Amino acid sequence: MILSEEKQKELVKKRGNFQKVSEILKTEFFGLDNIIDEIMNTIESWYLYPEYQTRPLVVNLWGMTGTGKTSLVRRLSEHLKMDDKFIHIDMGEQVSDYNWGARSKIEEALVFRDKEASIICLDEFQLCRTIVDKLELDRVGIRLFWELIDTGMVSTSEFLSTSTDDFKALLNVLRQCIVQNVMIKDGMVVDGKDKYLSIIKYAQTYLSMWQFDIDFDGPDEELRFIPESYMSEIYELFADYFETPDEFEKFILSLDGMETIKFLKEAVKKGQSNRKIDMRQSVIFVIGNLDEVFQMSHEHNPDIDPDVFYQHTLSINSTQIKEGLSQRFRIEQIARLGNNHIAYPALSSNAYKQLIENELKKISERFTKQTFSDLLFDKSINDLIYSEGVFPFQGARPVLTSVVRLIDSNIGSLVAAALNDYPGTDKFVWYYRNQRHEVVFFEKGKQLNVMTIKAQLQLESLRESRNNNRQALVAVHECGHAITTALSTRILPLKIITVSPQNDSGGFCQTNMPDDIISRRNIRDRIISVLGGYIAEKLIFGEDNISIGSGTDLAKASFMANESIKQQGLGSSMVVIDSNEFETKNCSRCNYNYEDEAETLINNCKDDAVKILQNNRELLIQMARHLTTNSKMEKDEIKQFILKYSAEEWVRTDGFIEPKDYYDYKDILFKKINDRSS
Repeated sequence: MILSEEKQKELVKKRGNFQKVSEILKTEFFGLDNIIDEIMNTIESWYLYPEYQTRPLVVNLWGMTGTGKTSLVRRLSEHLKMDDKFIHIDMGEQVSDYNWGARSKIEEALVFRDKEASIICLDEFQLCRTIVDKLELDRVGIRLFWELIDTGMVSTSEFLSTSTDDFKALLNVLRQCIVQNVMIKDGMVVDGKDKYLSIIKYAQTYLSMWQFDIDFDGPDEELRFIPESYMSEIYELFADYFETPDEFEKFILSLDGMETIKFLKEAVKKGQSNRKIDMRQSVIFVIGNLDEVFQMSHEHNPDIDPDVFYQHTLSINSTQIKEGLSQRFRIEQIARLGNNHIAYPALSSNAYKQLIENELKKISERFTKQTFSDLLFDKSINDLIYSEGVFPFQGARPVLTSVVRLIDSNIGSLVAAALNDYPGTDKFVWYYRNQRHEVVFFEKGKQLNVMTIKAQLQLESLRESRNNNRQALVAVHECGHAITTALSTRILPLKIITVSPQNDSGGFCQTNMPDDIISRRNIRDRIISVLGGYIAEKLIFGEDNISIGSGTDLAKASFMANESIKQQGLGSSMVVIDSNEFETKNCSRCNYNYEDEAETLINNCKDDAVKILQNNRELLIQMARHLTTNSKMEKDEIKQFILKYSAEEWVRTDGFIEPKDYYDYKDILFKKINDRSS
């Protein structure tokens, strides 16, 4: 390969800068190291040598809201010193087929960067769906963007500017001037000025869009044949023919009347012709939220463990993304998006903690810079913000607003108190205790004061233990789920909640069963777990005191049993009943038999759940007692209760397993192979 020395130096410099940008981004976005590496690896060749591209590079970023997709692309453009070549397009504004103003702005932005290496961000792309309920939509308003994604050569003919209509109207008016013997020389009106002004003034009365820079009642002055206000727009059409606007103006001021008319005809013709904007040297980031793939995005309970869904989103691949896209877009459109599909994971608990720590660090640094005093935050503040601000499926935004509400909003009071009463304060240490902020003032290591501020809490008060009948009922019910899950699957639940901020949720037990493979054994264990709440209520409170909340669990168990036997072929027969694919003869008889089999499965699972809870009655009582006066129990605490109170000896000898160890298909296969060998 032969490159000029200058080009070689440029590539070396750009490569060094590119590697630095990658590291910087990892300090700004937490839990996204792998995503950043994937993005940077994908765009490296484009950044180093965009001229080599024959079509734009398309990078698709899919994920839930608040995970940093758009902000990462913005910061990337800034660190690459390309923020002046960054084009952000909110696709929600482009969906309407009649939003000509928005499309005109986009077209202008693209024209300005014609034949340049640019970064184009097509945000909220999921809103551009062309399939709704399996029906195809023809969205005229987004055709330009599919053309942009596909070839990078964008035709503007469908998005004709209203300026072209103005040129037509101007052409007709100036023709009238010529017919009325208005004389033009070197682009100026030299004879018939009164007629010219009369015609122009009349044109303004019925063409309200016209705004001429002409003083009709002023003193006699030199008049341009083409009004000054039109010059810049006409110049844009002929920018390729003139090096500068001044050169264009000299040309206009060299024309007589008929030459001007001829030139304006050419302007109208040119404005109506297919104009191609060349964006082939660009990288296009298609950004969107795909509910079809990230189905957990509708969950709003802040007590759900973020790490479970973080792990789930890590398993999402490009095949699943394309399957999700097929419910929104036509096959040929999905093909245009290419194969660079990157699935953003949900934020993990560690990422949230890093985000909170980073925000508090920023506040401390800003505070020190402005007041010349240190501001330190105790870990209790980090925990408070996590507790109040983390909604696992809403990303970073609730955390950032919680920092403002809990910390930033109190900074002013803190500074005012110090200035008024303790002006020598050089260090503040901020704690959270008993629903109040406590800020300790120090001067040269000596404590001066403790300032207390009532914390503006939104969730913590809703999580407080009620120690009432409802919490006792919920405690028994959820402990029933937890114990049957742990002792039937050997997998510990992640947490038990008996008081939740969600109004419609008395509590919940977050289990961690594997869902990558569903087997008969797995379905049995799931039904046992689901029935555990109902059985626990009956065992502790008696049949007359079973709550109607158990009805949801019974319906869920019935659904799982019926679906597995009738639709998944996991019953005694391989026949699939209730299939929409075909009609089954003697359907009523078949359904009767299969419903009996489903009922038998549920009853067997019920017997297993009863056995587990009767054998571990003491464990159930002790866990429920604890959760009647405490609103939650985490995984490690659940384990300690089981080890201490369970009647099953294996929990203390064999112990528990992780979800990945639930199945042993591989071990069974290799055992069969070894048995044959021996």
